[in-house]
Amino acid sequence: MSFHTWQQKLPLKTQINFDCMNITRKLETKFLDIYINENIKWDVHIECLSSKLSKSYYVTLSLKDIVSAYITSVFVLYTAIPA
Repeated sequence: MSFHTWQQKLPLKTQINFDCMNITRKLETKFLDIYINENIKWDVHIECLSSKLSKSYYVTLSLKDIVSAYITSVFVLYTAIPA
């Protein structure tokens, strides 16, 4: 991956060989749990985070109903037992 601004032209596509293996060029990479692309933009990182956050939000909403029903049933049982 070679970093450059989006205004600059792409550098020459060089082929890198290591131990008789071609190393492919990537347009984006994950480094220290942050996704960046070759234009040093955060688009990929933001998309990944928004996907994770929407999944977490859905799980939270789903668990809210289950936990609420459980707490209600425990409260009803607790109040039904005479002291």
